[in-house]
Amino acid sequence: MNVETIPKLDEVLRLQPSRSVADCKTTRLTAPGENYGSLMLRLEVKVVDEDSKSEENLDLVAKLLPPSKMMQEMFNVQTTFGNETGFYRDIVPVLEEFQRQHGLKVVNIFPKYYGSRISLDANCDKVDDGAVLILENLKPSGFTTANRTVGFDLQSSRFLAKHLAYFHAISLALKLKNPGLFEQKVRPYLSDFRFGEHRNFDDFPPKLFNILKENHTCVPFFDIIEKLIKQKSSVVIHEPFATMLHNDFWVNNVLLKFENGIPVEVKIVDFQVIEYRSPCRDLLFFLFSSVQLKVLEEHLDRLIDCYYESFVEKLKEFKCDVEPFSREAFDKQLELAAKEAEYFHIVAMLFPIHIDSSSVKDATEISPEDMAKGGHVTRACKDKLIFTTVEFIKRGWMC
Repeated sequence: MNVETIPKLDEVLRLQPSRSVADCKTTRLTAPGENYGSLMLRLEVKVVDEDSKSEENLDLVAKLLPPSKMMQEMFNVQTTFGNETGFYRDIVPVLEEFQRQHGLKVVNIFPKYYGSRISLDANCDKVDDGAVLILENLKPSGFTTANRTVGFDLQSSRFLAKHLAYFHAISLALKLKNPGLFEQKVRPYLSDFRFGEHRNFDDFPPKLFNILKENHTCVPFFDIIEKLIKQKSSVVIHEPFATMLHNDFWVNNVLLKFENGIPVEVKIVDFQVIEYRSPCRDLLFFLFSSVQLKVLEEHLDRLIDCYYESFVEKLKEFKCDVEPFSREAFDKQLELAAKEAEYFHIVAMLFPIHIDSSSVKDATEISPEDMAKGGHVTRACKDKLIFTTVEFIKRGWMC
């Protein structure tokens, strides 16, 4: 697909017969290094209505497949694109109606969905280069992303931990209160995702170990670390905690709106790799990948407490039995998530998160090996890698 135009945009937007797209200005939305799993475009659309002779201007985002065939393969777009469109089209309305049925105010943490398709060919059942997902552009409404190399401060981290807990608890409550609806409308889109497991990451452990050698606490654990890296991720599902997992909840996939410097709204984006797993995986990945190091050093336990308290609070609002979700059981989930999946997930992502913007490649040029290697390893990246490893060791998550 030509990145300058979106063919048959009227059809994707599901416009009424009297309405049509009169004009569409298309520009790149994200800079190189900010998104590899898709191509993001900003659409400034003028819609005219022949009946009322009126005009409407829409500020939208178009999410297309990665331009590189290799990246399409690595992100398994045949599955992930369908899962993400299914999330916005099917799952979000179910979650919103579920909240309304329980007399609760809807937690509005997702961008508005305008339409999607998997191909220009209406008879095609395979995702191809004609695939597109259209959402509202959040930035004109005042939502912003943080600097990925800096991360979130304490105030924003607490706000996000609370809303991440709501995201998990709402879908978990649906599973507990209406398991049939959950299995029908949510579960089909929660696939197992294995990022680039068919690619060669053999040079990753030595690079990591060279950094960890700077800290004497880490060295005795090199055998365990290597085992965790080779293991990459466990497919074990832990009930009753298992719920919808975002699986990529980090700086670039959340947008915040501030009033007088205080976060007041959040929007979560990028649901390509949603899975059915323990919510603690998202929590650990968010904390160690996206929260400022100084904040983690001083307030890690407070942030975990904030998440847990919000999680249980939301379950109680749905009149769920929270006895199986005791703090002791939750702490065990944290330990399992750390050991089974998140150490590799976190440390592998710290390299691209902290890569110097001057050395970032465009998605059309980068390879999976480039993503694993990263560029020049900054001091901030080294410090976060060492802190993460030491913290996992101290908490008994590295054994």
